[in-house]
Amino acid sequence: MTGQRVDMAPLQTDVALFGERVDDAMEGPPPLVAETVSCRDLVATLAQADASCAIIIDHRRTPRGIVTEQDIVRRAAYAVVGGEPCVRIMTSPVHTVTCGDPLYRAVGRMLELGLRRTPVLDVEGRVCGLLDLSRALPRVCGRVLHHFRGLGGSGDDDPQAARAIREAQAPLIEELLARQADAHEIQALLTRLNDDIYIRLADRRIALLESQGHGRAPADFCLLLMGSGGRAENYLAPDQDHGLVLADYPDADHDWIDGWFQRFSEGLIEDLELAGFPRDVGHVMCINPLWRKTLSQWRTQIRIWARTLATVSIRLGDVFYDFRPVSGNLQLGLELRASLQELAAATPSLLRAMVDEHRDHGVGLGLFGRFVTMERGSAHHGHINLKHTAILPLITAVRVLALKHRVAVTGTLARLEALRDLEVIDLARFDSLKRAHGTLSSLVLRHQLAQLHAGETPDYYVHPGELDRSQVRSLRRAMRSVRRLRDQVRTDITGQVF
Repeated sequence: MTGQRVDMAPLQTDVALFGERVDDAMEGPPPLVAETVSCRDLVATLAQADASCAIIIDHRRTPRGIVTEQDIVRRAAYAVVGGEPCVRIMTSPVHTVTCGDPLYRAVGRMLELGLRRTPVLDVEGRVCGLLDLSRALPRVCGRVLHHFRGLGGSGDDDPQAARAIREAQAPLIEELLARQADAHEIQALLTRLNDDIYIRLADRRIALLESQGHGRAPADFCLLLMGSGGRAENYLAPDQDHGLVLADYPDADHDWIDGWFQRFSEGLIEDLELAGFPRDVGHVMCINPLWRKTLSQWRTQIRIWARTLATVSIRLGDVFYDFRPVSGNLQLGLELRASLQELAAATPSLLRAMVDEHRDHGVGLGLFGRFVTMERGSAHHGHINLKHTAILPLITAVRVLALKHRVAVTGTLARLEALRDLEVIDLARFDSLKRAHGTLSSLVLRHQLAQLHAGETPDYYVHPGELDRSQVRSLRRAMRSVRRLRDQVRTDITGQVF
């Protein structure tokens, strides 16, 4: 499939399936098992039904949890004897969808949460079916995901094939926006597509190094995505923002271990560039030793950043703090995230410095609600820089609150949901910020699509003349919501009212 162009002609028919509901794509319910059933009997039930999962239900037939084949392997084989009740190995709580939900919304949520399958409930909350991502996804995205899923194996993991998938994303997103799909769900879909490219190209590079005589990876490692990828908020032209965390190893082995990962990093970056991900101009890539460290070295690094509080330390931290583990030994990334959470929450001076660093990077609204645009002499004179005057102010304010309150998730909307649940922000504030996030994301996606149609490089510079009256009103409301949040964060973190 190397260099093969994705045929986009049937795309509209495929995307029209976004009008389907969950019950159009679900399959019959898997085995429904009472909470009192033993693990031994559960395994026998799965074998007899030739099923890959079972739903644990209570007496009202409402789901308590889910048990998959992986749960049995990971938990039952090592921790639970056969006579123990199956609730010991189930995953709970279990995410569910209802049979009347729009299919695209259910799939978007599954992508966002990393779920392979989820129970479907009827209007009375009882299990009536199962939605399997591997079967639902092709119905939703048709040929785009069909070609994309074939990216690995039999030579189909070539960077040029990945590039064809990248180029196929814009028409898909255009269709989804036309059907009023939520912008954050579109970003989750884009991120998942791009995650899979990273994963497959990383696996390809590992296999190539081994075939070239460099051996297998000499230490466990985890590939981290940062920036919009770390937040699962990709737009249509993300660049490369990534790093590596390696398992600790003896200092005496540094040269040959780090040499292997340097080769890996060089090859991965070249592959990603061929696949359509430009190199980061700030060199936030795993080829840079600053972004390639062992777990212990990373822990030392974040302590240094938190202690020095210099401008450069704050800015490097801003890049890093949204990292998300995507490939390799994910546990390394999770352990690093836990260390960061504890350090940030216990270091008020770091949070104050983060707020102070962004004091002069305000929201782009002037007197009487006039948009602040780029000055004369700029290549974008008269345009609104949505990234710097709206999106980043929202991201940075939410990031500070998330770090203060030990919120582990990295997505802006996911962080807002967690802060709402912790009662850090009230429901009204959450709703306004969720709308603001959706407005900004939608405007950028539409703007970038128009640029791609015009043969231009996508960016974040939107001219007010591109917007209709409704969009102008929505953008003003979004910016005001972001500004109120920034004011709240400044007061909460620094004690300063003005």
